[in-house]
Amino acid sequence: THWASTESQWVGKASMSQHHRFLILKDLSWDWFNVLVFGMRDGAQLREAINKLEAMREAAMGWVRAMREAGKTWSDNVGLFFHAYGHASVNSLHLHILDLSVTGPSFDALSYKNLPLDDALAVLRAEAAEKLVEDESALTVRTSVDEDGSVECRTTIGARQYGGGHELA
Repeated sequence: THWASTESQWVGKASMSQHHRFLILKDLSWDWFNVLVFGMRDGAQLREAINKLEAMREAAMGWVRAMREAGKTWSDNVGLFFHAYGHASVNSLHLHILDLSVTGPSFDALSYKNLPLDDALAVLRAEAAEKLVEDESALTVRTSVDEDGSVECRTTIGARQYGGGHELA
């Protein structure tokens, strides 16, 4: 009930929105404690992290749809934010689900903490793409360019041909 309060005792402590929920993982292992270190262990964890964040987005938006169907007044303007360790008051990975059409003073006061889920996903996807390039470079034994400009990369596990900007396999 204090989400809209401008009193100093509530700003930064009350909910950031009239409609504000948390999504917390059941898996409380240290691997999933801090969104900032997802995927740092290895490529497999990086792929798992991308899948986990996509699943969290799907679960959060599914919950919002269910609330709307139940007659709750959630708008279409939904924000999904993490508070990374160091800026978190909850000692586990948690996703803030906010109706951005009814934010209160705490939203502005805590905005420096809000890491959008889509931004975290974009970074993980960029790291995954970079890792693929690094992995292929590390495996490349021989590269050749044909007269037509197509490129063949031979690796220890096979060959890929690229031509006209498309992988020809």
